[in-house]
Amino acid sequence: WLSNPPTHTSRSEEFTSISQFFVVFFFSPSSLQKDFLFWMEWVEIREPATGKPLFVHQPTGRSVWSLSHDVPYVPYHEDQWWELADAGTGKVYYFNYARQETQWECPSDNVVSLAKLQNVSESRAEDEEVAENESYVPEPVPQAVSQRNSVAPTELSSAASSSVATPLPTPHASVSSNPARVSTTSSPAAPAPAAAAAASSGPVPPPAPALPQYSTPLFPSGSVAKAAVPPGCEDLSNYKSNFAKHKKGIFRKRVSIGTMLSWSKHAISAPMLQTPDKKIKKDALEMFKLVQMYMGDRRAGDRTPLALATDIVDRAWAAAPLRDELFLQLCKQTTLNRNLPSLIAGWDLLCVCLCFFPPSPKFYHYLHGYISKFTEEANIEHHAQLASKWLERVHKNGAKKGTVPPIAEEVEFAKSSILRTPVFGSALEDVMELQRKTFPHLRVPRVLQLLCAAILAQNGHRTEGIFRVPGDIDAINLLKITLNKGEMMVIHDPHVPGSALKLWFRDLPDPVIGAEFYEHCVNACDDSARAIAIMGQLPALNREILLFIVRFLQTMGKAENQPFTKMTLDNLAMVWAPNFLRCPSEDPMVIFNNTRREMLFVRQLISTWDTTGAESM
Repeated sequence: WLSNPPTHTSRSEEFTSISQFFVVFFFSPSSLQKDFLFWMEWVEIREPATGKPLFVHQPTGRSVWSLSHDVPYVPYHEDQWWELADAGTGKVYYFNYARQETQWECPSDNVVSLAKLQNVSESRAEDEEVAENESYVPEPVPQAVSQRNSVAPTELSSAASSSVATPLPTPHASVSSNPARVSTTSSPAAPAPAAAAAASSGPVPPPAPALPQYSTPLFPSGSVAKAAVPPGCEDLSNYKSNFAKHKKGIFRKRVSIGTMLSWSKHAISAPMLQTPDKKIKKDALEMFKLVQMYMGDRRAGDRTPLALATDIVDRAWAAAPLRDELFLQLCKQTTLNRNLPSLIAGWDLLCVCLCFFPPSPKFYHYLHGYISKFTEEANIEHHAQLASKWLERVHKNGAKKGTVPPIAEEVEFAKSSILRTPVFGSALEDVMELQRKTFPHLRVPRVLQLLCAAILAQNGHRTEGIFRVPGDIDAINLLKITLNKGEMMVIHDPHVPGSALKLWFRDLPDPVIGAEFYEHCVNACDDSARAIAIMGQLPALNREILLFIVRFLQTMGKAENQPFTKMTLDNLAMVWAPNFLRCPSEDPMVIFNNTRREMLFVRQLISTWDTTGAESM
């Protein structure tokens, strides 16, 4: 190769003899030696989903769509074999892309090791720029991550290639004279791999493998297209002007953005985001280690995951500048993470954090864009969909109120809410489904009955400022946790369940009176007949909930109670209108002008709606 360098390798043309090469090599700077050795190990293969040329650096598992003209590589050949590891057993097998054949025995030559493309490479963070027009392509997600169910090699069916955009055909196996070799055939009568294994005297290798799916590049360029970002969101790459500069090595070379925002088992040497505050810098580095411990990427000693999560949440809740830093660290550790338990733990922690505090308004759209990319990703789509909903909610409602930091019980419940539907913050249909097994006879959510009963039990109908005076925020948070568990705690202050009742309505993903009815409602603010007629057009569940709560408000607003509560019907309507109606416009003037009309509409319901049907609820 040295005596006959490829025509596309301009730098190699300088070496006219082997002796000249050794002289230049051993007396050149170490960086040149490293670059030269680095160049020699690029191999051209075929991307299994599309057949496009793909260039792989075998030592690191780094893969790119294109190389500069002066970078040498081993060209693709039809006799090329790929060395892969079976996902089920870990046993090495070999695959020929051109012939779509697999075998257990190692071919004599022309073998390309793609093990680094299936597993995390220790040197994956290599950030040397090989060419100016190089396009980064993330390493493929392992089958254990990209597929829901692992498939044994002898039972691999069409599901094995379901994670590939254009899956390879699953070949029928026919046993040749060599029991360790299987060739493909299009004959429908050919036995399946499992049947062939039973008929053969030796092991049958896996059928033609489908390499795990190539996820959309995080920071693509050149021939690689960016992942779709939902309207109103921003791609995380556009936030790079706020990133801190990360450097490494003796010559302090700057770490590329792609490497900076990819999973790492090592600690970071600088915060992810720029900050002049030395304390924030120190806290950011400590927080990253805590994140690694929680995800299982660093030894945690005797600290439990709950204790780690509580520590992380408390730090970010108390120091707002750390919140964006934490969210960006979680984006990093959930990008190209090949360890499924670690990946799930990272998304768990992201969801938990979104229960207690939002990102800054500046970073909100970027985090939303990142989360939205994974709403259809296998194994994490539920987490991503939930995180997207919780992000919108916490962005609207703000961080957890109160003076007491989140306690372990709150963090534990937030994590359990990922898999179990909570009473607060869930859609009405989900809440009803949750209680269907234990309380099938109830026509409204049980939480409404419990809170209304608690208000009356504590003489709330004779308590001044009920619904207007807020309850203790920490007691409300504790009551919320208890109710989400399906339990009820002892209450001594009616303002606590009163505030929790309003909070339940505000936390609904969609208002109890849908946005499509909003204009009809505000236009009927002076006409009681029209207002009540609109109630008849609502979905049955929404109508019954309103019927139940309006009857309760009618009880609270009785004339004999008003001298004690100081809450007239106008006062009750003013307090409750924002819980029933949500103005779809973001124009402050429209919102301000509609406030009185919303109040008048709710007053019409409280004063004129016949709610006798709610007695049986």
